[in-house]
Amino acid sequence: MNLSSLTRWLGPLLRAAPGIVVVVFLGPPDQDIAAVLLTLTLWTSLTTVAAGTQGWGRWLARPFLVLLAGTTLGTQTYFYERYHAFLTPQDVVVRQSLWPSVSPQLPADRLRLLRAFLVPMTLAALWPLLCARVRPTGRRAALAAVDFAAASIGLGMFVVPWHSPDGLTLACIGKLAQMSWQDQRVLSPPGSRSPLALPLLIAHPNVPRNVLFVLTEASTTAVVGPARRLVLRRLRVLSANRAISQAILWSGLAIDASQRDFQTAPLVWEYAHAAGLATGYFTSRSLLSEYDERWLDGVPLTRTVNGSELGAQHTNPDAELVEVTLGHIASLAEPFFAVVHLSSDDGGSSVERLVSGLGSVGSGERTVVLFLSQNVPRAPFWIDAPADTLGIDEEAHLRSLEEIAVTELDLLPTLLDLMGLWDASGLAPFRSKMPGQSLLRGGSWSRPARHADCNAFFPCDSLRSGAFHANRNYVTTNDEHFCLDADTDRPMDPSACTDLRGFVERSNR
Repeated sequence: MNLSSLTRWLGPLLRAAPGIVVVVFLGPPDQDIAAVLLTLTLWTSLTTVAAGTQGWGRWLARPFLVLLAGTTLGTQTYFYERYHAFLTPQDVVVRQSLWPSVSPQLPADRLRLLRAFLVPMTLAALWPLLCARVRPTGRRAALAAVDFAAASIGLGMFVVPWHSPDGLTLACIGKLAQMSWQDQRVLSPPGSRSPLALPLLIAHPNVPRNVLFVLTEASTTAVVGPARRLVLRRLRVLSANRAISQAILWSGLAIDASQRDFQTAPLVWEYAHAAGLATGYFTSRSLLSEYDERWLDGVPLTRTVNGSELGAQHTNPDAELVEVTLGHIASLAEPFFAVVHLSSDDGGSSVERLVSGLGSVGSGERTVVLFLSQNVPRAPFWIDAPADTLGIDEEAHLRSLEEIAVTELDLLPTLLDLMGLWDASGLAPFRSKMPGQSLLRGGSWSRPARHADCNAFFPCDSLRSGAFHANRNYVTTNDEHFCLDADTDRPMDPSACTDLRGFVERSNR
């Protein structure tokens, strides 16, 4: 084979190489054929245009290729290394921006940032030059490649669910574009909180104890643990929007409460502080978005750590957070209430290290640990209570709920009950706005609960909402209505959800 024949075959292979690398090394294992084809088309087309030696197209394509590599692969690489998850369109609705605010962690995180962005951008700058040297692109091929590149970008932004890093970023850009031409009042995040003043609360727990709530955004986490661990297998998360779900967790309000109610409701730490408990919030996440900063601004915390303060080079921020948290817990005065908010920990190793590590902390034998994996509709939830930290009736109620469908509306009442505050007289006006019931007293499983992707607290452009009750899930999307088995998502007879449809329609009035 002569040199001309070799370059004739090598040229197209080199131009296709960036797309192949993204598909093989960066794409998810279950990506569908449409996503694979779009990734290959996008990077091959842009490299083809940039590898030309004639015409003005190459001078536009080369910087665009570098910018796209940084925007898609660089952003997602950094985001994944930081949070063990990719940036998704739902995240940009919450953050209102593609670019996380990195200024707080820039001094400690500059090497990670440089590596995440410079590697793909440098390769994107040099690769077309290599391709042009081996076999430059002809004018007709370059013109055709422009059309293919534009089509793949448009499809990725607005049409095809594309779950590789580059596709997710294009979908994020598409979501931001849609938000920019819609009414910004509909998509604005909640304003600053102005919580109502709490009176002095007197805690009367059944037994002296501390409370530690562990929250993770992993899709799956093991629930196997000590025999004392009480696992509630059918807890329902009420919103796919994590901002809304966490607002429900911390405030105890229903998903259809007004924005004013969410902005004025005290959060769980404020209840604990009003009773004189020490408080803590430890997270491997950085408080990147304006929403995070405003929502937690002013919360009384005795100890706090966030991801910006963790070591920039640590490969597992959750594991580092656990070690830091154990040190802080050892110095917290008892009784205390604290939250540990992990960013991923799919295997559960950090959670188990935290639980086992409490055994070597003096307060550990008096600390009840609650765990929730928030990233799935049917969330793994358990309570790990050392000996003599639960009353007989409390434990009996929890065991009775192991196979009963409950919702996250019951979690704040449970936390307050564990702290001995649920019956506090000063809590009455706040308790009246909480539809949930402490799981230590049986929960609120007998009542339906609304669910939605959006609400008055955090509006967006999704029309999906509905209600859970027992094994039924009523879902409505504009003019369509569905009745599903809440455990399997299989369709049920629509008549089985007639009461839930009426419940949703009445609450919408």
